[in-house]
Amino acid sequence: MQTPNHGGRLTDPSYIVVHYTAGRSASSSARWLCDKAARASAHLIIGRDGALIQLASFNTVTWHAGQSEWRGVSGLNNHSIGIELDNCGPVARVNGRWRSLSIGQDYVDGDVVELAHKNGGPTRGWLLYSPTQTAMLEDICRELIVEYPTLIDVLGHDDVAPSRKLDPGPALPLDVIRSRLFGREN
Repeated sequence: MQTPNHGGRLTDPSYIVVHYTAGRSASSSARWLCDKAARASAHLIIGRDGALIQLASFNTVTWHAGQSEWRGVSGLNNHSIGIELDNCGPVARVNGRWRSLSIGQDYVDGDVVELAHKNGGPTRGWLLYSPTQTAMLEDICRELIVEYPTLIDVLGHDDVAPSRKLDPGPALPLDVIRSRLFGREN
């Protein structure tokens, strides 16, 4: 699939920005991100089973981080690779089950962790990322760091837009992944 939601050439990216799709599946999220009406995109989507969907080449600017600024770098889309993880995000208890209110799907207790977000807010349920998915994310990031030695960090969307974004949220062990990739937590 190729997204029409892109613009410009991405050279010497500094960051990888990780998101969750908030969709029903990787394929439904890919269809949305390939619709001009979405006015959003990413380079890759990683499914819960580890399957990859590439929406744009890595030398293309995609629209995934808005006009966010990170440590003096503005217009983060122009300086980053966007990776979406198939995950609905926060879930709520409804009639004794965990339910994504955004997509209306139910989940069992073992698929959910209750945590507060690092940027504040109440303790709530978060759909866990699958081990296969997190391993694929780490593998892809490692390969990108080799291919693009200008990459200096892996960030969550909630790092670069903390007042308006929750993704990828506390269910993703981003500090652990960052430590494995760069030998540091921050």
